[in-house]
Parts: sequence; structure tokens; C-alpha cells
Amino acid sequence: PTWPDAEGNPLQAPFEKRFTVGPADTTPLDPATWRLRVPARGSTQRLVVSMPEPLDHALMRRAIGVEDEAGRYVNGEVEIGNWETRWSLTPSQPWAAGAYSLVASSILEDLAGNKIGTAFEIDVFAQVDDTTARERFTIPFEIR
Repeated sequence: PTWPDAEGNPLQAPFEKRFTVGPADTTPLDPATWRLRVPARGSTQRLVVSMPEPLDHALMRRAIGVEDEAGRYVNGEVEIGNWETRWSLTPSQPWAAGAYSLVASSILEDLAGNKIGTAFEIDVFAQVDDTTARERFTIPFEIR
């Protein structure tokens, strides 16, 4: 039998795809390594968050946000760029001076499936941390 293409038709010619793999990535995400570029108050400049490695694009869209000091989410347009290493928010309304928090849900993953504080791969022979995982992580910042 011949291998079908994306439309279910037999391939017209042989196809080969080569992969190069490296060592396993078992490093959990660490929000302390993220860098924030904080906008000026009264502006609609973007808040820019830079990460040291690419994260899952779809999860970045729904698992990262910004809250004001009253716990209300800041509405605006989210952009993901720089090969999934940058998340930014352009607010719908100008930034007010005050305390804010970047909020990341525990579902956020890198491309290897590692989450914040938790590696994807677990060594079954190593001691396992059985503490309850946090559902969200925050990075406080201030707009002046």
C-alpha cells in the first residue's frame, strides 16, 4: 500500500523528512527569568514581556494576562512575537498609574511540555514533589 498525502491521495513521489534532536529539555518555566518593559502612565504603549525560550503559542494567548490592583483584568490587544518568546498587551484604555500584576496560568507550557515550576518528564525513581501546584503565578509591576 502507498502512503496517502494530506488529501488522501497516493503520494506521487517518495518523501523523506530528517530530524535532528538534542538533549531532553527538563527545565521548568521560571517567571523570574521573564523581563518586562513597562509602559508610561497615560499612554496606550504596549506592556512587553520577553521570555528566554519559546512557549506554546496558543497557550500564551489564553494563559497570560494583566490585572490591576483591584484584580480586574486589563482589556486590550495581545500580540505574540519573536518566535513565541515575546508577549505584549496594548491596552484598550490608557494605562493608569498604579500597581499591576502579570498573571500566568499554570497551564502555560514551553515547546517540550514543561510548565511553570514543573518539568514535563518525571523520573519515576526520583523523589516526587507531591505538594499541590499553584493555579496561577504573578509578577507585580508598577506604572508611574
